[in-house]
Order: sequence, then C-alpha cells, then structure tokens
Amino acid sequence: MHVDTLSEPLYERRELPIDAPLHTFVGVTDRHTKVIPAHFHSVLELVWFYDGKGGTITVNGQRYPYHPGEAIIIHPYAMQSYELHSCAQRHALFFLDTASFLALFEHSLLEASMQAFIDRLCALPVVNSAITREMIECLAAADTQNTTAVISAVCALDAACSGVSAPAREGVRFAKALSYLEMNYHRKIGLTEAAEYASMSKYYFSREFKKVMGEGFVEFLNRIRLKKAESLLRFSDESIADIAASVGFSSVSYFNNVFKRYHSMNPNHFRKRKTAQ
Repeated sequence: MHVDTLSEPLYERRELPIDAPLHTFVGVTDRHTKVIPAHFHSVLELVWFYDGKGGTITVNGQRYPYHPGEAIIIHPYAMQSYELHSCAQRHALFFLDTASFLALFEHSLLEASMQAFIDRLCALPVVNSAITREMIECLAAADTQNTTAVISAVCALDAACSGVSAPAREGVRFAKALSYLEMNYHRKIGLTEAAEYASMSKYYFSREFKKVMGEGFVEFLNRIRLKKAESLLRFSDESIADIAASVGFSSVSYFNNVFKRYHSMNPNHFRKRKTAQ
C-alpha cells in the first residue's frame, strides 16, 4: 500500500500487469492544495474521501459535487480535475486496469460475464452512494499481489451495479490516439492524422471522440496544450510568443483567444497573478 496525493501530470501512464491489475493508495490531500489539475489515464479510478468538507469533481467538462462517504468513480480516459472545499482530506484511491483484469478471464467460461460486469462498473454515476464503505474497506484490505483476493474484492462491487445499463466500450479504442496527442501536442497535428494512428476513419473518430471524451478533438488537444503552457507561464521566462509556438499553437492571437476562453484572462495576466502568489 502506498501514499498518493492525487496530484498527477496530465496523462497518467498507469497500465498495470495482468497478475496485479489493482493498485491501492491510502493517503491525504496536500494541506496547502485545494485544486487538483486536469488529468486522465487509461485505468478505471475509484476514490473515497473519509473526511473533509467535500468538493467538486469535473469529469469531461461536467461538474459533480461530492461529500465524504460518497464514492467517486471515473472510467478510463475520462478527463478529471478537483476543487477541494477543505485541505488535508483523507482518502482511499484505487486504480483498476480493466484490460488486465479482463485478461485474467480470457477464453474462460467467465469471460462474457466479467466483461458485462466491467461494462456496468464503468457506467456507474460519477458520484455514487451505492458503493459502500464496506466495499471500499474490502478493496483497501485486499492483497494486490494475490490475484484471487483482487478478483474477490473487485467483484464485490457488482452489488453496486444492479440495474445499470452497460455502455459502449469505445473508450479503450482511443488509448493509442490519446497517447499520441500527449507526445505530439507541440506539432501541427490534425484529426486525420490522429484517426489514422488509432486505425479509424476520420469521420468515425471525430464522432466517437466527442462521445467518449465529452468534447471535440480540437478542444481536447487545446486543453493539453494549455496545461503545458500554464506550466511554462508559471515557471519560465519565455515570451508569450515562444510559449505559444512551443506548445503547438499556430499563432499568438489564437493562443491568446483560446487561453482567455478557458481562463477568463489573457496569458500575461495569468503569469502575473501566479507569480505573485
């Protein structure tokens, strides 16, 4: 068991092996942190806050208030960020690599039923009261190096999925494309190139991308670029023009317009405000 502060880079690479598809973290949010920046990863995430005053989690552009004792469940590749209403909130955090978990049942009689279970789990509401403290404590107590114990603890969550309809599983098909965007955001990269990298047609990729990610391809790519630009604005002396170019924006004016749309201030104002803090 490890400690995690819920503070991660934009794209968390957390692929887990088949023989250990569950990672458990128990810790406390930083005593000075009330905002956890946007990030996403390829695994399913389950968060349980034991105390504090709750807060708001934003998933794919939708805001959800949460309170202590409510489970937060985030499906793979969903963009997420937090606003904490109090610091130092104790929490349990679980990462389940659904692909590795399902690989345990490949070609077995349980393969179809376990796939259906994972589909229902991914379809649960973001803030969920059906997942109980007992389920959380069972997950936290499981020996993550013992495959049988992991399967037992994870499957205990099925009781919270009663009546849930399984969603389409297109999310996993975007793994390569999302990784590609994270590695190539600084280049001129278009929808066609990303779709080809994901082995999809341009039109199918565009339509399904918005369904899965909650926003269009250009908006998502711009948010990756903005997160990189924010760091440079805060911690470097590079000019606004150089920063815009280095993170992939075609012009300073376009960078300024996009930045203001997301932050309600221009990059210069943002830099001065963050430097003064």
